[in-house]
Amino acid sequence: MVKGVHPLAELARPLSDSEFAELVAGISEYGQKTAVFVDADGLVLDGRHRLKACEDLGIEPRTEVIAGDPAKFIVSMSGGRRNYSTQQLAAHKAWVFGTAGYRGKNDEGNGYWKRGTLNDASGSTERDALNRAGLVWDYLPDLLPEVERGDVSLNDAYQQATKRRDDARAVEEEKQRMAQEEADAAEWLTTAEPVEGFDRAAYPTAVAAKAAWVGLKMRADQEYENQLATERFLERHLANKAAEAARMRRSLVAQMATALGNVADLRDPEERALIAEGLKEFADDIGPREGGFLAPYFLRNIAEWLTVFASELEGKTNE
Repeated sequence: MVKGVHPLAELARPLSDSEFAELVAGISEYGQKTAVFVDADGLVLDGRHRLKACEDLGIEPRTEVIAGDPAKFIVSMSGGRRNYSTQQLAAHKAWVFGTAGYRGKNDEGNGYWKRGTLNDASGSTERDALNRAGLVWDYLPDLLPEVERGDVSLNDAYQQATKRRDDARAVEEEKQRMAQEEADAAEWLTTAEPVEGFDRAAYPTAVAAKAAWVGLKMRADQEYENQLATERFLERHLANKAAEAARMRRSLVAQMATALGNVADLRDPEERALIAEGLKEFADDIGPREGGFLAPYFLRNIAEWLTVFASELEGKTNE
């Protein structure tokens, strides 16, 4: 008893209205020559149009139960009676075999027909066509019915499927690259030195966190370099000022030595006293600001010596 049509049998291209009308006329005139093939569950594997013709004619259909692989039986029966080209037959087989689960993928993601699927292929041309149709099944399966109907060539469908495969591979490779980059960034962050202002929890990915860390580190390094440059500038500036002060002190000492030489020639106590007073004022003036070689106590000692010398000289003059 027929209970319905097998899902794989539904995949075969239906007859056109004229083809079905011709089938009805043939059964009406010559009877049902070919049985309606069903599986053990009563599902039609081949002959759904014969079944419909018999029902339209009011004839009890003759059926035959088929054991074994339904996919291979359906392909063997439906492919040969519809005047398929090699490409159309390959598309039909790929559609049926793919739906039946005869298509697999290896570890690299490449599709392949499972063992025994191509045993009925008549030659290398048919095998090559079925392999091309298999790639279409992998990436653009909806094109297979169009190839079976003749609306699209298998070569065109294969080229479209190849592009889809290459695009999918590129996307997958990019995903893998990003995943590896994320893993590398996460590991890198575990050994990164602390940087002020960096918070790993503030970034959704390790890659973003690493980029932020690098930016903050570059900024911190630049600020440190700027600080060092400022300190070096100040050091040079202070060194230049110190050198200039030392030069001025040496010049002043030389001038003082010359002045003292001139003072030694003075015989007038008043002039010596005036010079001594000037030296004291000069020592008081530079004392808080200068030191070292031109120490204030040195000037005061000179001034006191001049004062004593002037007094002694005045005493001798009065005698």
